[in-house]
Amino acid sequence: MAMKERANITATIEPQVGPQSLALETRRFVYELLFGGARGGGKTVFLLMDYAVDVLEYGKEWQGILFRRSYPRLDQIIRLSKEMFPSIDPGAEYRTGEATWYFSNGATLKFRHLDTESDADNYQGHSYSWIGFDELGEWSTSHSYSRLKATLRPGTLQKTAENVFRRIRCTANPGGPGHGWIKEYFIEPCPEGNKLLIDTETSRNRMFIPSFVTDNRMLLDRDPGYIDNIRAATQGNEQLFEAWLYGNWDIFFGRFFEQFDPDVHKIEPEEILEAGRIPESWKIEGSLDYGEASPTSFGLWATSPEGLSVRIAEYYKSGLWVSEHAGNIAALIENNPYTGGRKPLRVWADPAIFHTRAAAGMAAMNRMVSDVFRAAGLNVVRSNNNRLTGWRFLKNQLAWKKREDGIFDVKPSVRYFSECEDFEREMTSATYAGTEDNPKEDMNTMGDDHSCDETRYFVMGRSLGHTKKKEDLYVGTTFKKEVSKLRQARLGRPAQKRGLVVVA
Repeated sequence: MAMKERANITATIEPQVGPQSLALETRRFVYELLFGGARGGGKTVFLLMDYAVDVLEYGKEWQGILFRRSYPRLDQIIRLSKEMFPSIDPGAEYRTGEATWYFSNGATLKFRHLDTESDADNYQGHSYSWIGFDELGEWSTSHSYSRLKATLRPGTLQKTAENVFRRIRCTANPGGPGHGWIKEYFIEPCPEGNKLLIDTETSRNRMFIPSFVTDNRMLLDRDPGYIDNIRAATQGNEQLFEAWLYGNWDIFFGRFFEQFDPDVHKIEPEEILEAGRIPESWKIEGSLDYGEASPTSFGLWATSPEGLSVRIAEYYKSGLWVSEHAGNIAALIENNPYTGGRKPLRVWADPAIFHTRAAAGMAAMNRMVSDVFRAAGLNVVRSNNNRLTGWRFLKNQLAWKKREDGIFDVKPSVRYFSECEDFEREMTSATYAGTEDNPKEDMNTMGDDHSCDETRYFVMGRSLGHTKKKEDLYVGTTFKKEVSKLRQARLGRPAQKRGLVVVA
C-alpha cells in the first residue's frame, strides 16, 4: 500500500500488480496512454487512480476533466469515485449540480459528456492538467480527442512549474464506432503494446498498455465464475468470446465485414500482371464517393474475364474543392503504372452527385458535381444506392472458403493491392449499426465509411448495370457540348502515414 501525507490529507493508492501498476508508472513521462483491451481489466479504476495519485503532489495545479460519450454513462464512474476519493482526501466534496470534485488543496476533477463532435469545440480556451476518456471507442472519429488535446496546458491562474506533467489517459475495448481510428493511432504501430511511440513530427509520445480480465485478480477472487459467465453470455459465439476475454483488435464482435481478411483478400500486383501491366482483356472501372466536409474516396478497379475484381489504386482526401478532387483523380488514373494510363470505362458513383451543385470555387461555379468530374475526363455513371442490398452483394463477393491444405473451395471475387490502405482500414474496422444487444443490418455510419460506400457502388454497378437517365447524359447547360464530346471520345476506347519511432 502506498501512503502519502500532505496538508492533513492521507492518500491510499494501491494498483494491482501487472498492467495497472505499469500504467501508473508512466504518469511522469507518457503524454498519451491507452489502457485497455478485454472486459473486466480494471480500466475505469485505473482512470480514477491515475488522476488521484497526483492530487497531493500538484494541488491547485491539478485540474482534471473526464469524458464519456453520454451523461448517463458517467453514472458508474461517478459512483466509483465516491467510493475512492474520500479515502484519499476526507475533505473532498462532490457537487452533484456541477458534476465536479473539489479537493481541500484546490485540485478539481470535472465529469463531462460529449454527445456530438461539435461539443468538443465548446472547450476551446479551457485549460487542464489531466484529461481522461472512458471508453474512447464510443467516439466515431478522432475529432473530439484531437480538439481536447489542445486544452492540455497551464491556465491563466496556474503556474507553469516544470514538475506538473500534463497528460491524457484513455480506456477502450475493441469494436465500437471508433475502433478504426483508435487501432490506427494506438495499436497498429505496436500491436503487442508496452512500447513507447514517439511521433517524429510533434515529438510527443504515446503508449498502449493492454489489460485482460486475468490481470484483475481482485475481480476474479470476488467472482470466480466471471470468465464462465462471459462464455455463457456469448452463447457459443467464439468471436464474441475472444473479443470480450482477450481484447483482440483484429477480431472483434460487431465487425460488419466478418468475411474480410487481409491475409486472404490482399494480393500483390505480380499475381495478376502480365509484363508489368494489367492484361488488356481485363476491364478497368472506377468507383467514387464524393464528400464536401467528409473525405472523397475513389477506387480504381480491374476486372478479369472470369469476374475477379481487384482494387489496384485509390484516392482518399478531404478539404479540397470538387475540381481539385477531380483533377487529382484524373492524374492518378493517367499515371497509374499498372494500366498504362488506360481510362476507366465508367466510374460508378453515388446518384446524389447528379443533382448536387458543386461547392463554391470558380472552377465549379454553377455546375453539378457530376459535371465537374466529367469535365476532368471521368465517365461517372449513376449506381444503385440501395444500402442493404449493396452490402449483401459486397459480402457475397468477399466470401471465401479454404480447405486445410490451403486450396480455395470458394474464391473471393473482390480483392485489393496492398497499397490500398484506406480500403483495408475501413473494411477491417466497419461495425454494425445499433448495439451488441440489438444490431442492425446496416453499417454504422458514425465512423469512416467512404471507401466502403464507393466499393458498394462498384459492386452494385457491376452486378446490376446502369440504367441511363436523361440527366446522366447532359447535366447543366454550360457543359452540354463538352460532356457530349467526352462521352463520344470514350466510345471504343477500352497516402504516407505519420512517422513513428518505437522505443523499446
